[in-house]
Amino acid sequence: MLDSSVVVNGNSTITKKWTSLLTDSTYEWYVAVKDKSNTVKTSKMNFFTRKPKLELGADRSSCDPISIVSNINGVNYLWSTGDTTKNIIANKTKVYSLTVSLKNTNCSIKDSLKLTMIPKPVNKLGPDTLVCVNTLLLSSKDDDMNYLWSTGETTKSILVQNTGDYVLKLTDPVTTCWSYDTIKVLAGTLPTVDLGPDFTRCGGSHKLYISDNNLKCTWSDGSTAKYFTISKSGIYTVKVTDKNSCNNADTIVAVIKAIPSMPAISGKNDNCENAPAPQL
Repeated sequence: MLDSSVVVNGNSTITKKWTSLLTDSTYEWYVAVKDKSNTVKTSKMNFFTRKPKLELGADRSSCDPISIVSNINGVNYLWSTGDTTKNIIANKTKVYSLTVSLKNTNCSIKDSLKLTMIPKPVNKLGPDTLVCVNTLLLSSKDDDMNYLWSTGETTKSILVQNTGDYVLKLTDPVTTCWSYDTIKVLAGTLPTVDLGPDFTRCGGSHKLYISDNNLKCTWSDGSTAKYFTISKSGIYTVKVTDKNSCNNADTIVAVIKAIPSMPAISGKNDNCENAPAPQL
């Protein structure tokens, strides 16, 4: 640091002072003037003893966006992206360059960095889902990855039976890039439906009923009433669905036999017409 003072006309004192600003090659020049009334006025400017070195660092590869930062302060910045800030967020495979202009000089310097973005594993567990049976198989679609489920399991597939959010972290063992995906599972139960045993009957009709009013019914003919009338032989099915969209079905086989008709009795019995009444 260098200081010097000069008295001007016996009335004012000019003080010069060097102070480090940016790097060991960059200083700020102060001029302070104090008049006889002790009023101080100052001005300053940047002064470079030599051009500072701009370093953005080595070329990089990354799975995620990175921040590229200038190592020089107090200058004008112009990135190849058009940004004018000290740092930028880079998220594409390309060369990023920065030109800095030293203030109050005609000096400018430039450096560049090549970023290579590495693709992350594609991690898709599918849409949120409902499980109405005892278990549901959740499985990754990616092979040859390292798997880590929120349950702690490290297999490609897991069986779940409880309501909850299930998270899978996929890691590429070669690039070490990773990605997350989450699936929400709602666990329900199968609704109960029982049409009874298969049956055989002679003539007439037979009605089937679904007694639970909370279930939606769809019969094999497309009807949706709570009951179904059988009047001929066949295989009949009903599908019931509860409020959670869990569904179940049952089938019944019905055999409806025709009622035999009574034989007609006609004509005369000649052997009996003139016969004497039997003796008691």
